[in-house]
Amino acid sequence: MATPTITANMRVDGLVFMGGTVVLDGGNPTDIDLSAYMSSLLAGVTSMSGSVAPGDDPSLITQQCAAASVLNIYAWKNTTGTDPTLVASTDSARVIDWFAVGVALPRKGS
Repeated sequence: MATPTITANMRVDGLVFMGGTVVLDGGNPTDIDLSAYMSSLLAGVTSMSGSVAPGDDPSLITQQCAAASVLNIYAWKNTTGTDPTLVASTDSARVIDWFAVGVALPRKGS
């Protein structure tokens, strides 16, 4: 599991809205465990951080809401400059911005 930096964490009507950054770990997927904050993950959004074109590795980021409260981030790269086929990236330096919505854990003492 990757260690995310959490920059936003808000609870509203039993939901938790969180966002932050994480560095790809090269494992594909890079997993973010949010079980300390939510009982189930309802939605997640990811994007590559930066202001320049991403290049061939990684060239695309996708995500999956996985087991309970885990956001899986997948990085894909171009196999060659002329072949648009995507394969799993092993990049371990790209910073990814993420946002997640889930069912909030009960407050302690509730």
